[in-house]
Amino acid sequence: MSQTPTPAKAQRKDSAARPASTRARQPEPLGPRPERYLISPYPPDGHSRALEQLSKEPGLTIVRTISPASGSGYPQIAVAELTADRAAVLAVNGKYHVEPDQSLTTGVPSLAFPDPGTGPAGEETTVTFAVSDPEGLPVPGVAVHLLGGPGTGITDADGRVAITGPAAAMARIHGVYVRPKADLWSAWLSRPELSGSAANPVVCQRIDPAVAWHSSAMGFDRLPGSYRGRGVRIALLESGAATAHPDLAGRIEAGRDVTGQDDKSWQEDVLGSGTHAAALVGSLAAEAELHAYKILPGGRLSDLIEAADAAIAAGADILHIGAGTTGYSALTAHKLAEAHAEGIVLIAAAGDTAGPPLFPAALPGVIGVSAAGRLGTYPPDSYHATQLGSLPTVDGYFSPRFAGQAGVAAPGVAVVSAAPGGVAALDGTGVAASIITALTGLLLAHSPHMQGLAGPARAERARQLLHASRRTLGIPDAVTALGLTPPQASLTAQYAALRPPTPVPVATVAVLRSALRAAGLVTGHPATEG
Repeated sequence: MSQTPTPAKAQRKDSAARPASTRARQPEPLGPRPERYLISPYPPDGHSRALEQLSKEPGLTIVRTISPASGSGYPQIAVAELTADRAAVLAVNGKYHVEPDQSLTTGVPSLAFPDPGTGPAGEETTVTFAVSDPEGLPVPGVAVHLLGGPGTGITDADGRVAITGPAAAMARIHGVYVRPKADLWSAWLSRPELSGSAANPVVCQRIDPAVAWHSSAMGFDRLPGSYRGRGVRIALLESGAATAHPDLAGRIEAGRDVTGQDDKSWQEDVLGSGTHAAALVGSLAAEAELHAYKILPGGRLSDLIEAADAAIAAGADILHIGAGTTGYSALTAHKLAEAHAEGIVLIAAAGDTAGPPLFPAALPGVIGVSAAGRLGTYPPDSYHATQLGSLPTVDGYFSPRFAGQAGVAAPGVAVVSAAPGGVAALDGTGVAASIITALTGLLLAHSPHMQGLAGPARAERARQLLHASRRTLGIPDAVTALGLTPPQASLTAQYAALRPPTPVPVATVAVLRSALRAAGLVTGHPATEG
């Protein structure tokens, strides 16, 4: 007599009878994600065969290869994805040089806030902002950041944005940063008492496109009109350039989107920093030839290497590098050393790290550039006012709180230049580096001390001239650097050029107090101060 199987036995029998392909599969355990690495044959010969063998390595995917266009002995590089464990194994077998393909950054320090934990968020509240221009017209597309609060919002067509978050977090907001896309100054509300029932109004002042405090600070406005950088080729390794902007019409000779591996998309600039830099260099060295290589956003060292290689092959005289990394790269250093040996002047942003310079600004053959600001060159209620990192000099100059360390500095706070859609005032050592790039272009074209030099001696002489002409906070004077006036004789003219722009009296106690308060260096309400 047959026995009816129990449910458990029946289930096991049914499972065994099903094809293996239809059985439930256990999920694969999580493993380490692949990272991106730069891999080159070692020793650097037999490139093709070595890379062919590399492609057969298990667990390794070659994303692309970089073959030097400049025709030097620089090794061919494979940009590959593999796990850190596999990279370590590959690095110790003696056949390849392996290093991380680090992401490029400007080094902006992140704001640290307490971990909110996993408990209940509690009661929520909504805060609304209404952003307008001085004429009272609403401004759409403005980013409103609640620092220390629940996040960011973008204004709609009516210039309004509502941001919702825990009531306790709203009470801890220590600043509201309002940043328009173009044509208007940013706004900064320090420790604001926000209304939860009515829209909080914010008025952004209009930027005067003619503002150019960087020109007088560096002495560009005292140079002969014939000093325009003719014959110098400058490669801008940045975020591309919005060539549709009127200030860049016909100014960019050639370009390449290295991150996107495309010859056209470099003309789109989502960050705006590349457009800003190209217009600055183009205005100060009006006849220099500009090339744009897009390595931001999302770029890596592989993109920097490829862009530098293309610039060397194109006969660049100057490489402007607007970003870097916090780690060292032997392959990148090798490529930049090749450029230096060719007599190419290398200029890199020191980084907005408030500390040691980023790589490659820290390399011996690279001119790292820090930033300086000046009181009275921006509205006291703008975000630029928070960048005061030191007590100002008698001339109103100060070191901004973000600036990385370097031997040369240039204006890098509230510098007005072109931006996609209009003009913008930007901060950063990348901004300062573009101004030093322009001055270097004039040195190569017009300084009698640069004529007849070639190879590394040419690049080193440019560095020497920049350093020898430094004054306040390490800012070079263009007239002195170009040898038009002896340093001592030009001192009076320099300080005359540093007079504060009217109508803002930089030296007044009220302006200084306002700047210190905005930067968080003093507290208290203005009415309580004597």
